[in-house]
Amino acid sequence: EPDVNVDNRPQIIGNKTEAALLLLAESKWGHNDDTNARREVAKFGKKGGSRLFPFSSARKRMSVLVNELSYEERARINQSSHVTRGDTKKAMHWTLYHKGAAETVLNECTKYLDVDGSEKEMTKPKRKQFEALIKEYASQALRCVALCHRNNVDKL
Repeated sequence: EPDVNVDNRPQIIGNKTEAALLLLAESKWGHNDDTNARREVAKFGKKGGSRLFPFSSARKRMSVLVNELSYEERARINQSSHVTRGDTKKAMHWTLYHKGAAETVLNECTKYLDVDGSEKEMTKPKRKQFEALIKEYASQALRCVALCHRNNVDKL
């Protein structure tokens, strides 16, 4: 019989918001993402690697510019028996991720992910719906953080 006094929840030291986001990424909802492997591929702080832009109270968000493989390219490379380093390098692309105050991040969004994970155009009614939800959470003194990304930043 399992010991009911044992706490089996993951233990993460540090900022509670960051810990919640890590657990979300590594959960079934986050497709059981391997954050350590992703971090290694991103090559933070190395030449040609990803860059971190710390939280700014003026911008009310933090950003990360990540050099990564798309899920599709990762799957294609994993299925191939002969992949060169050049193939992998050509498949890399830059993605800009933001995390910050929901109302600030929402102002920049042109699309959103629906409950089924599909990408949809941000319509005025949908934006109003998100704004009302953010307002409702704020009225309950709940912290509301939004995540967003922009693919193919190298083509802007």
